[in-house]
Order: sequence, then structure tokens, then C-alpha cells
Amino acid sequence: MSPPRTELPPSIAEHGRQAAQLLGAGDRVAARAQVAQGWALLEAHHGAVADDEAVLVPLLLSRAWLLLQGAELADALETIDRGLAVAPGHPDLCFMRGCAHEASALCADRPGQRTKLLSQALADFDQALDPAAPAHDEAGFVAGVRGWAGGVRVATIFMLLGQLDHAAGAFERTLRLKPDSREAQWGKAECLLLSGEVEGAMQTVSAVLDDRPDGWVIAALCAEAGGHIESMASLLNRARRGLDQGFVAPHRVEGHADACALLSIYRGEPEPLSGPFGQLAALMQGRYEPVARGGVRGVEVITIKRLLRYLLERGQTQWLVPLLDQRADRLLPGIETAVHDVITAFGKDLSP
Repeated sequence: MSPPRTELPPSIAEHGRQAAQLLGAGDRVAARAQVAQGWALLEAHHGAVADDEAVLVPLLLSRAWLLLQGAELADALETIDRGLAVAPGHPDLCFMRGCAHEASALCADRPGQRTKLLSQALADFDQALDPAAPAHDEAGFVAGVRGWAGGVRVATIFMLLGQLDHAAGAFERTLRLKPDSREAQWGKAECLLLSGEVEGAMQTVSAVLDDRPDGWVIAALCAEAGGHIESMASLLNRARRGLDQGFVAPHRVEGHADACALLSIYRGEPEPLSGPFGQLAALMQGRYEPVARGGVRGVEVITIKRLLRYLLERGQTQWLVPLLDQRADRLLPGIETAVHDVITAFGKDLSP
């Protein structure tokens, strides 16, 4: 004889909804308290039948969002998967799963792992956008999941995967849905910059500069690509004033590190920050060891060559000599060839 069915108390869902309201009001501390109370209730009913979407999903949505905001990615994914088990295809949960995989990709220590996680994120965001997905309770927890917000994330993942044509098209579609989306405008500017359209990128991002650091970092990278190093420094200083508010898009943390490392090299004071340009700075100092996440993203050869030409024009050849060591090419594949190409074009001889 089977034991009697024990239902989950509806108050679990209420704690989740209260947390969502508090999150909307910007009170994360109180939202965490509501989630903790709801979670304690859920844990106290461990033997209950935990398949009631109406009871579980409101709490799991709030808990997953808070965990994502706190970069507690493993716990966030566990919470999201628990929600998807009772509400398959729920757009907000699929969107959050994509955000977790995107954030995990940016922390990856191997290129293959990064690509795999980005591909998983793309599949999650596509599922969130699926118009044929069934209706679910509490849909709309995150604004625009089935429209502009989902579109921005899909476009961003395409860009991070290097599929710039797909990314540009996705950003344009998003802007048709929400013409005032600063995130889509920022992404469009990044795509233009990566495609070599520096002037168009600067014009696009200049129209959406605000108190967040994202736009200023993109503008600084545009200035560097245009050879305007002093402007780059000024724009980076402006970006730093907004760092306490955080980046809207997590991948721009990488862009900020790239810009700071590049500027340090241009100024003749290489600073070994994270990322490929931080790795380049370390190599220029004769440090043949990996810096934090230095080898995950590939070297942007065009930027590297532009930087090396700048140093050669100013007679700062001491920074190039360490890059000819084979150990440098093992840490930044392709750097030795890039140095030789620039040296040959300039007719320089760096031998002692």
C-alpha cells in the first residue's frame, strides 16, 4: 500500500513571488530572505510530491536569478534544472540557463570548453525564444525573454563564437523589436568594430553612452583601433567611474581587461592582466608563464600588429625581443609570426 500523497504548501510559491517583487524594487537582501524562507519550507517537505509547477516555479525563478546575480553558477544551474524538470521549456528558466552557461563559458580555462558552453547557451536562448513552446505559469519573470532580451543574448553568443554575420543580423532584428535597446546598440557597435568598421562602430556607440561602463569600454576599443591612444585613455578613465555599477553584459569584463592591458603597453608599462593582451604584456616582460585565463581567447592578429607597429615607430624594440622566444608562441600561438611580419615590413633587425 503506497503512502498518502503529501502536497507542498502553497506558501512556498508566495515566498517566491514576494522575492520577485523585492527584486523588482532593487532590494536583494530582503529578496534573499524570502527565498531562504521558501527554500527552508521546501526542504522541510522533502518527502512531499514536488511536481507542482504553480508552487515550485515562483520560488525557483527567484532563487535562480539571485544565484546568477551572485555568480553562484553551479547552484543556479541546479535550481534551474529542478525547475525545468517540472516546467519543461519554461522560457524564463531556459533564458537563465543560457545566462549560466554564458557566464560559465567566460570562466572556462580551455578554448574547447568555452566554445562548448557558448553553444549550449545559444541552444538555451533559442529555446527561450521558441514561439511554439507551451504556456507556463510565471512566464515574464525576466522582461523581454521571448523578444528583445532573448534576441540580444542570441546575438551576443554569435558574436562571442566569431559568427559576426549572424550576430549583426540578430542585433538588427532585436533593434526592430526595441529600437531604444542600448544593449543591442552596444552589441551592434562591437560587431562593427570586430568587422573593421571602426568609424561606424564609434558613431553607433557614441549615441548610447551612459552611466554604465559598457559603452565607454567599447568606445575606448574603437579609439585604439583608430590609433587615438590619448582618447582611448580618456574613455577608459570614464569607464572606470561606472565600474561600481557593474557591466550589463558579462563579456565586457574581458573587453575592459583587454583595453587596460593594451593601454599599459602603448604607454610602455606592460601590465600582465587577464586575457590575451595581459598575456602579451607578461611576455613582453620576459615572463613565460600563463596569466589568469590568458590562453582561452585567441590573439587578435590585426590588433597585435597595430600595437607592434606603434612600438617600432617609437623605437621601443625592447618589448618585441622577448616575443621571439619559442616559449612566447607556446603561450600565445601566432605571436612569433606576427612579430616577424611586422619586423620584416619595417626592415628592422632585432638581433643583439
